[in-house]
Amino acid sequence: MKKKLLLILSCLLLVPLGTKAATQSTEVGYDLTQYQCSKLQDRSITTSDSVYFSQCMKATCNNLEYKLNYYSNNTVKCSNGNTKPYYNLYKNGCANYQTSVCNDNTVKYCSIVMYYDCNKKQDGSDYTTTTTKTKKPTNTKTTTTKAPVKSNTKLSSLTLSSGSIAFNSDTYVYNMIVGQNINSIVVNAVPEDSNSKVAVSGNDNISNGSVISIVVTGTDGSTSEYKINILKESAQNLSNNTRLKSLNVEDYNINFSPNINEYSVTIDEDIKELSLDYETEDSTSTVTVSGNNNLSNGSKVVLNVTAQDGTTGHYTLNIFVRKKSNIIKILFIIVLLLALAAGGYYMYNKFMANRKGDKYEYE
Repeated sequence: MKKKLLLILSCLLLVPLGTKAATQSTEVGYDLTQYQCSKLQDRSITTSDSVYFSQCMKATCNNLEYKLNYYSNNTVKCSNGNTKPYYNLYKNGCANYQTSVCNDNTVKYCSIVMYYDCNKKQDGSDYTTTTTKTKKPTNTKTTTTKAPVKSNTKLSSLTLSSGSIAFNSDTYVYNMIVGQNINSIVVNAVPEDSNSKVAVSGNDNISNGSVISIVVTGTDGSTSEYKINILKESAQNLSNNTRLKSLNVEDYNINFSPNINEYSVTIDEDIKELSLDYETEDSTSTVTVSGNNNLSNGSKVVLNVTAQDGTTGHYTLNIFVRKKSNIIKILFIIVLLLALAAGGYYMYNKFMANRKGDKYEYE
């Protein structure tokens, strides 16, 4: 009996119980082990006030990109009756996973800190508690009737163009984090019953706190609603770095520096395109190149760098064309003229010599 008790106590000590409620200074984690992440997961909280809430996130690689899902179902519940409180992403330790390329089936862990306020509605307006009077029960006669069979109003699959959820046909409410630049989400919802109808709303003009609604209507008119609560990544957590770490132009030395945005490149007439190799300082930044075709004197090749928060910067290569020298042509013409002159002189001397010989022979 003692051995069993010791074994149970040992197991309990090995199970991470999570931390107490997070605070404004709670740090978030990145590239964590499952155990480290679970220790950052808060227990479910019931409150009528505002609270910070730390959550562990599981990032699973699928199709070369990470999909974020909540590690635990723990959440914040409002005791004042507010079922849709205001919430916001306060700190994000998972930002890099939302933009980086990965190898399929890779699993990573990170954490976020959410801010909830039970005294405000989801749109930020004040929440007012309402009370209703209850009537005294009256004696009523009840009869039992057989309920008709309800038609199938479940979804078999639910996919989104941005963000990701761990879809389950029996789970009707989801929370999903998307980037600040996401304004519209394409929803592909397939019902289990092909005769059911699906209506999607709230997936355009996306803002923080938006709710995407997917209503499935069965053949008998009964409905089920799936909801996706949208949480936009806070702009303060996004990088605004628009600098290049390196820029190389094949066969040309431009002495690149991240702080210098304009360079001159002198090319030959037969060069119509530059071979460029570049790298951004921040892995979340993207680069687009324009003007790098049919190059001529005065052309500009521009590298536009867009930061994670949408800030843009650019580097410009001013093109100058080096005209080929005519020295070879000139030398060829001179040699040809000299050859013609020498040939003419030789023929003239031969003609004069033959003429003189004819004169002596006549005498």
